[in-house]
Amino acid sequence: MSHGRRPRVWIIGSSIIVRLRSYLSAHRLDENLGLDCDIIWDGEGGRRWEHLLPLLHEKRAATDSDPDIMIIHLGGNSIGRPGTNRVDLMCWMKSNIKEAHMLFPNTKIMFSDILPHQDWGHQTSASGYGT
Repeated sequence: MSHGRRPRVWIIGSSIIVRLRSYLSAHRLDENLGLDCDIIWDGEGGRRWEHLLPLLHEKRAATDSDPDIMIIHLGGNSIGRPGTNRVDLMCWMKSNIKEAHMLFPNTKIMFSDILPHQDWGHQTSASGYGT
């Protein structure tokens, strides 16, 4: 995996990632989560699933080395958007993760569950799970 150096972990996501990193910093907690690795935090409020591949292409162009692990926490801001149903979103996500593997072939890619919301913003059904 890391061949004598500390593993590199990218955590990519939306405002949840921004808030987690801010919380760690505000409470003077270890931004590497107490793990023997180097975590690169890349969160942006409002980031949606469709922002993932352009971001990864940008990162690919900026570095010659792959992270050892990439954790993706995206999708919640994409659920219920006009023109997007859950089946299409899931197919799109699977396809994008395959492309991410092609961009970063030496990286283990992990996907964090989409957190349930009381209000998905664009939904018309009563349940966030019924999108």
